Amino acid sequence: MTPSARLAASIDLLAAMEAAPRKPADAVANSFFRERRYIGGGDRRAISGLVWDVMRGWRRLGWWLQKQNLPVSARLLCGARLVLDGMAVSA
Repeated sequence: MTPSARLAASIDLLAAMEAAPRKPADAVANSFFRERRYIGGGDRRAISGLVWDVMRGWRRLGWWLQKQNLPVSARLLCGARLVLDGMAVSA
């Protein structure tokens, strides 16, 4: 997968987690990857890593977004995570 495809998959997974608030996040992730068997092991690790980083920093990232008068969405949370922590999606 390309770095942009990994980012898109991370955003989709976060959106799926938001859509099922009563379901455990790891169960949503398992279903997500089971439905997308074409995603390889390295890509799964990269996507999961970004998603869990966003989940751990959700409140901090949301605070930064609200401070900038931006809506808190899965897409902006991933972007904020990458920008604030200076991390690039590795190829």
